[in-house]
Amino acid sequence: MAHSYSDLRKLRDDIERPLVNGLIYEALPNLRRWAMESDYERYDDRLRSIEDNYNYIFQHYLAGDDPEHDALVDNLIRQALIILDELYVDLLYKYDLLPATEHYDPQTPLTYAHYFNYCLRPTDEDKQVIRDILSDPQPSMLAMCVSSGVAECLDIVWNEELMLMLIEAIENPNDQISFQCMSLVLGLLIDYDDRIDFFHNVQQTFWDKVQDDLSRPMIFLRMMVESVEEFDHKTLSQDMQAKIYEELPDEVRQMLSEKNADNPRQALSDMLNEQSAYKASEEHMRRVQNLPGTWLYEAVVGSDEEQLRDMEMRYLKSGSMELMWHRLDEAEQMLKQRLRKRMATQHPTDAQKRLIAIDLMNYGHCCYVNGDRAMAYENYRQAIAWIGEVREFFERFHEDRPHLIEAGLTENQLFLMEDHLIRYGMQVEKKTETKKPLPNRRQ
Repeated sequence: MAHSYSDLRKLRDDIERPLVNGLIYEALPNLRRWAMESDYERYDDRLRSIEDNYNYIFQHYLAGDDPEHDALVDNLIRQALIILDELYVDLLYKYDLLPATEHYDPQTPLTYAHYFNYCLRPTDEDKQVIRDILSDPQPSMLAMCVSSGVAECLDIVWNEELMLMLIEAIENPNDQISFQCMSLVLGLLIDYDDRIDFFHNVQQTFWDKVQDDLSRPMIFLRMMVESVEEFDHKTLSQDMQAKIYEELPDEVRQMLSEKNADNPRQALSDMLNEQSAYKASEEHMRRVQNLPGTWLYEAVVGSDEEQLRDMEMRYLKSGSMELMWHRLDEAEQMLKQRLRKRMATQHPTDAQKRLIAIDLMNYGHCCYVNGDRAMAYENYRQAIAWIGEVREFFERFHEDRPHLIEAGLTENQLFLMEDHLIRYGMQVEKKTETKKPLPNRRQ
């Protein structure tokens, strides 16, 4: 049967989900169906081997404990994921779901980006080209294009070897290439958090590169979170760039001085504003939201109280209560102070209005959990008025519902509050003549 690109990607995700949760038998029938659409003979023996070994491991498990059990199962899951990726690429080509690509032109760096973006079956020659370019310490637009193209390719389909090449490149002595590859690697580690537990070589290689100086990836994680607030959808603000510069290690500042002796901060600005991985986008917001709890977060931030505290503050400043539900009294005081400052802004931009609305909603959460229902209702109403997009308020409110219930509120209390807020939202939308329907409060 024919597929669209989005349908095929959804089917892949539906097969991957049980696999990464250890449900091999649930995934195998779907893998076989895909193999029938591709070339069954290529995959039949490998799928049978996974099933036979899985059954053998289970029988051994029933007979007693085996210290190698988890590693053996993880290896089978890894094999199944590799088959899933190969089948996914097969079907992308079979149904002609990828743009036409021509071989890169050595005289035109941008053609490398386009070529490697869709290089889902890289040849040995392709891999060598990538290694040579990303290991070259000379400043190069070519390296920036190749690394971006490889990252885009990895976004389409996982490839352990390509991922390892990007990780190796974070040690490139050229700071521009190193910065670019670090930002790309961190984003991909967040995106593939469910997978990398089964690709230990990726985890170990990354850790080997950063363990001696965790400040490097930590700077990028701080930038990632804080830029949610500071981005104007094009470039980092001057204030944010100044903060980043102050946090840079001395050796990095020295490299920036070598690039621009008169104004090293401008060298940093030029570099950061070239990083597509840090554009304020839906992808960026998703990565920031997904970061806590990932292997990357645990590896870099770890259990260091100072680092954890720093990230809690940055998340709250960016408008997220993600790490502050256990410190609601403190969050309430911080939000109160920041709202006083933000709401005094003359002629706020749409982005600033949205941040004010998010702070008002979070402040309302604190008040609601602490028993001040009237204050919570008033802050929620103000948030709806400020946000300008009523539907967005309720989408964010619904995302926070599990946290509010865990904090002590009941579903009925939340439904009652939402019911009255929906009524108020209808009045706001009527005034602004917004036609989008409001969500069902019980969805």
